[in-house]
Amino acid sequence: MRLTATADAVVESFRPGVLNRLGVGFDVLHAANPRLVLCSLTGYGQTGPYAAKPGHELNFLGLSGFFAVPGRVDGSITRPGVRVGDMAGAMHAALALTAAVAADGDGDREGQHIDVSLSESITAWCSLFALPLRGLDDPLTAGLVQGDNDLFTTADGRLLSLATFEDKFWIRLRTELAAEFPEFTELADDAYDRRGDRTAAKRKVNALLNRVFAARDHHWWHKRLTDMDAPWAPVHARPDDLLTDPHAIARDLFPCEGDDPTTPQARFPVTFGAGLHTFRRPAPDLGEHNQELTQHP
Repeated sequence: MRLTATADAVVESFRPGVLNRLGVGFDVLHAANPRLVLCSLTGYGQTGPYAAKPGHELNFLGLSGFFAVPGRVDGSITRPGVRVGDMAGAMHAALALTAAVAADGDGDREGQHIDVSLSESITAWCSLFALPLRGLDDPLTAGLVQGDNDLFTTADGRLLSLATFEDKFWIRLRTELAAEFPEFTELADDAYDRRGDRTAAKRKVNALLNRVFAARDHHWWHKRLTDMDAPWAPVHARPDDLLTDPHAIARDLFPCEGDDPTTPQARFPVTFGAGLHTFRRPAPDLGEHNQELTQHP
């Protein structure tokens, strides 16, 4: 409560009701500091039939509509290895908390309780793609999946990503590769030069590109696709690839600072012209700051 008296915000992630049970609910905190913002980050929010349920990232992802949106031409939907269901909630909490604390006006900000639901946060992202699929027997007909916007394997077993979404990129690709790959003659010259036509023929286009990319190694494609200004990128399938990527190095995305430089972390992915330092040190050890907190005036 001594910390609360001078704090701008309190962030907690208990289930609803726990803070009240501990005697430090919003009413108590607000009485101690009327300007304080309490941010509660929970699985399902403070109210509703799911509010008291336990939950984890996969549960939130399952409710979000993520599994209603196909990602590949075969219609498959795979759970992402990255815990996007958790991170969506964290990002919404950070944004909402920043907005609430910054809304100080003349310095007489009235405190408030921010209710952030992890499940609702990821649903807000996924429903943008899931809801337009209502009423479709085959969601692949909606046009969200394209045969030329995919991952492809080169002759040496490496992956690359290609996204010739705009017509100009597709036309340049087929034109410049036609002499080396007769497969492109299957497309009857300009038959699929429009986005809609390529999307409708997604399986045929995807199968053709799979054969083409499998004919040369990654190094060959790196030079060829770069020279033609194609929207492509290597696929970093190994963690160490992140640290050796020349663009990441040039942008200092993984700065070597802190007490343990053997544990790299990505900096905050925004650079500020005013020079704000955004490097994030490793999370503190349990109890690391106890002494300075107990000495807080």
